[in-house]
Amino acid sequence: MQLRDKGPIEDYQALFTQNATFNIPKLNIALTSSAQIAQRAAQAIKNKKTIHMITSTDIQASGQSALSSTAHFILYMSDKNDLSAATKIFNGRYIDSLIIDKGRCLIANRNVLIDRVDTLH
Repeated sequence: MQLRDKGPIEDYQALFTQNATFNIPKLNIALTSSAQIAQRAAQAIKNKKTIHMITSTDIQASGQSALSSTAHFILYMSDKNDLSAATKIFNGRYIDSLIIDKGRCLIANRNVLIDRVDTLH
């Protein structure tokens, strides 16, 4: 998750297939390409300080050259432009569909399920 928090964005984008989807239903976010995913991450890095922590991961084969993954996460997020703003803490799950392409494991689909949001003042 360090690539998502600090970049470089090109390396983060390379984790996804070109036509990857990235959805966060609770925030009404639906992205449909690695370029859109990278653009959103670049904007977030510019304006937000984030720390992602993965607490557990379960990866299962779901077909030939295909895997499914569930990873529990905690995300701390604060505003770089407003140091007095509260820090938000998100708890949830990444539900990923992964493919093996030319020996590389890539994210084809990521659904982010937010289970809880808290605020630190």
